[in-house]
Amino acid sequence: MTHYKFVSWDIPAFETILTGRIPAALLAADNGNLQPLKDLHIATQTPVYKCSGWCIPFAEYMRRFWVKTKYYGIIEMYALNKTDIRKELKSNVIEIMEVKKN
Repeated sequence: MTHYKFVSWDIPAFETILTGRIPAALLAADNGNLQPLKDLHIATQTPVYKCSGWCIPFAEYMRRFWVKTKYYGIIEMYALNKTDIRKELKSNVIEIMEVKKN
C-alpha cells in the first residue's frame, strides 16, 4: 500500500491510522483478500483516503469508468464494479463504460 505525508507539520505514525475501515481493507487487499474492499462498496471521483496528515491513494485497487449522467455530463469514477456506481448516483446514470488500463 503506497502512502505519503501531505502536511508539513508533525503527525502521528502511519500505523495509527491502519485501524480505519478503508486502510484495513486495503491491507487485506494487499494480502490477497479483496472481500473487505468489496464490502465497502466504494464509488468515487477522487480515489484517495486522507487521515491524520497521511494520504493513501487507492486507484490501483479500483477499476476506472466513464459515466454519462443526466445532469453532470461525463464524469470519471473509480469503483470495483458498475453496481457500486449505480448505487452512488442512483437514477442519474445513463451509461457506464469501463476505461481499460494499458
